[in-house]
This record gives sequence, C-alpha cells and structure tokens, in this order.
Amino acid sequence: MKGIILYRSQYGSTEQYARWLAKDMKLPLMKLEQAREQDIQSYGLIIIGSNIKVGHIQAAEWIKEHWGWLKEKRLLLFTCSGSYADAEEQKKMLENSLPAEIKDAFQYFPLPGRLNKDELSFWDRVIVFLGSKTVPDPAARERMKHGFDYVDQEQLAQLREVVKRFKQVLI
Repeated sequence: MKGIILYRSQYGSTEQYARWLAKDMKLPLMKLEQAREQDIQSYGLIIIGSNIKVGHIQAAEWIKEHWGWLKEKRLLLFTCSGSYADAEEQKKMLENSLPAEIKDAFQYFPLPGRLNKDELSFWDRVIVFLGSKTVPDPAARERMKHGFDYVDQEQLAQLREVVKRFKQVLI
C-alpha cells in the first residue's frame, strides 16, 4: 500500500504545507478537485489538506461525497485558515463541517495559516472586514486588519511523525 496527499487551497497556505509534506515524505500530490476515485482508490493512506473559509472546511463536501470508499482508508486531515483561527477554533470548524462518523475517522492536524490582504478577492476582503468587527480580542482584530503569515515548515512536525509511522506500516 502507498499514500497520497490531496489538497484544496484558495490563497496558497494549504498548498504550501501540502508541497512541503509531499517533498519530505516522498508522496504524490494532487489537487482535490482533480482527484478521481479510480485514480486514488489504490492508496492505503489518504492525507487531505484543506483551507477553511467562513468557518467551514472547504474539502468537507468532497469528503462526504466520497465517504463510501474513503472510510476504508487510513485518513489524515490538516487544515489552515486565513482568519487566524487557532487550533481550538479549527477543531470547532471540523465539528461543524463533518458529521461525527466522518470526523472521528480522521486524525486531525490544525495548522496556522496566513492572511495577505493584497491577495484577497473583493468579497473575501469584505468578509474579513466584517469578521474583524466581531472579534473581541484587539490583537486578533489588528491581525485581521493588517494580515499575518504563520505558515512554517516546523508546523508540520507532528503530522510528519504520524505519516512516517503510517508509511512504515504500509510498506
């Protein structure tokens, strides 16, 4: 058996993590939108990376749509958010995005993302602006106003260790 990384990224944070992980672990990489069941059915380990948008894991619909055969695999999920969602917030987003049966089948790794206001679409800027008005923490509001970048290879350390263990079992 072998593993593959599938990812969905809007502004590049999730893709960057997926590329780093693919290179480090010597695993193939594919955009989630291009992943067809017949192309990835033979993989025993499926790692899915997804962006979070407006409190929802964007890969959730794809996961639910393919759950019939995904549930037979070893599953890892990592997410990152451009809204400065910390790990606890991202875990809540996981609970809101996937039913318990599916959520519980994944080993989950919330990763910090980035927010580059210059890259955002008009509507995403509006969403961030409106969202910043509801954040009670002044430091978090400032990050949302001015942007941040917490994407770092070191954030993958725990995920890498789990992938190494799975790869040893899958060989």
